Amino acid sequence: MKNSLLKRVIQLYNNNPRAAILMSGKGSNADIILSQRNRYPNVNFISIITDNHSSNALSLSQKYQLEFYCREKDKFFNRDDYFKQLADYLNHMKIDTLIYAGFMTITPAFFLTQFPGINVHPADLTLLDEHHKPKYRGMDAIQQAIKQHDNYIASTAHIVDADVDCGSPILVSKHLSLEGRFTHDIAQLHEQLKVTCEHLLFPRVIELLSKGLINPEHTPYHWDRLHPTMRINNGQFFSEKLFKLKDMMSPLDLSYLSQYYSSCVGFDFSHIDEVMTKVIEEFEELQSAYENREDNLAHFIDEIGDCFFSLANLCRFIDIHPETVVSRNVMKYLNRCKIIEEELKNSDRDWSHVKPDEILPLWYKAKQYEKNN
Repeated sequence: MKNSLLKRVIQLYNNNPRAAILMSGKGSNADIILSQRNRYPNVNFISIITDNHSSNALSLSQKYQLEFYCREKDKFFNRDDYFKQLADYLNHMKIDTLIYAGFMTITPAFFLTQFPGINVHPADLTLLDEHHKPKYRGMDAIQQAIKQHDNYIASTAHIVDADVDCGSPILVSKHLSLEGRFTHDIAQLHEQLKVTCEHLLFPRVIELLSKGLINPEHTPYHWDRLHPTMRINNGQFFSEKLFKLKDMMSPLDLSYLSQYYSSCVGFDFSHIDEVMTKVIEEFEELQSAYENREDNLAHFIDEIGDCFFSLANLCRFIDIHPETVVSRNVMKYLNRCKIIEEELKNSDRDWSHVKPDEILPLWYKAKQYEKNN
């Protein structure tokens, strides 16, 4: 059934589908999808549907001049009856396919075969358990990944199936690194995953479907390994969006993401050699600013920032997040310090007993120990 639903969705998107969006909450994904309709002009958005009258669905339907439909679940809620009535509405509106943008009611099989759809789930659904099902299903997917000590989280655009979060994965987002994080605020992580991954992923997968670029035999695709013909270069404005994100993520993450968005509109280096040349140039300028730092400290600080920014871009070109690089470096430093401290403990000493001329030999010894082990 999985592959047949995927093929059905692909076929629908190739034939100017009439689509409805299902949502239950704020609708940030719905807003992002609808704000970029120029990327998939053959998709006819007809209606926004919600199961929660307190959601933002009515406001979005008015903003984008779409039909609005709300059917809440009452205390006598019966799933089949609920979706039969919803199906009546969809048939009346001649809807072909559905986009699940944070819809919190589980859909039955008969409804999915009649109105196939796509969803985005906050986990990498290509990671399977011993039963060959996605490892991280359900509402607590991020918590599960953290508990398993995974070094990243991601989101996956997938076909909606009766077996929750088990429909055919289509496209896996870029990874959000968990390395080097000393706290895991789940709400903050979920929000960051949404704005840095899902808000890029959802419009892209709709565009790829609408342009006939999804081959069911080649799925799932991965964000960083998309063929050049599947890259987006749509001229969308992005600076205002990134200004809104600046308080949600680290400066390194924002550096990485801003240069990614720039690449999407064609404002980018064509080859990694050019990026490396830019890195060298920035460090040469840093050297010059360093020599004059007493006269112009602000300029020296700016040049340090330019170096970080250019290094973040170099990381992007080799498909590794700069925070991952910094985390690896910090852990390497801390591990070496730990080796030194273990040796000090063995001789009943601590740092207060170490003379300045002993530190460097201890450091080299720790490096050698690390290399040999």
